[in-house]
Amino acid sequence: MNTNILKERETERNLSDALARGALLWAPIYSVGAATLSYTLLVDSPSETASYGALLSQSFLILTPLCMLLEAAGWVVFSKLLRLKRLGNRKEPLPKLPHFVPPLEKARLRHQHA
Repeated sequence: MNTNILKERETERNLSDALARGALLWAPIYSVGAATLSYTLLVDSPSETASYGALLSQSFLILTPLCMLLEAAGWVVFSKLLRLKRLGNRKEPLPKLPHFVPPLEKARLRHQHA
């Protein structure tokens, strides 16, 4: 059952989607890569002893906020570009807004003309 609301939600991304993608997708991938690289560089060193689990947890703590920040920055840039593109593709003129007259001024104008 695909309604218009579901179709809209499938195509629309918001800031929470970007933060979740950074924290749950990119951070574990980069953390495993960084921990593996660090572990392979430290294995041959006799003075340094580091466990893979400690390296993985530290890299995860460091890289998670960075990945979230980068995804949020990307979302801001791309959402602004998409919004500007939508505004640039409009064929119809912008709607005319009615001239605002405060309610007391309207009543005063009616009494003057009457």
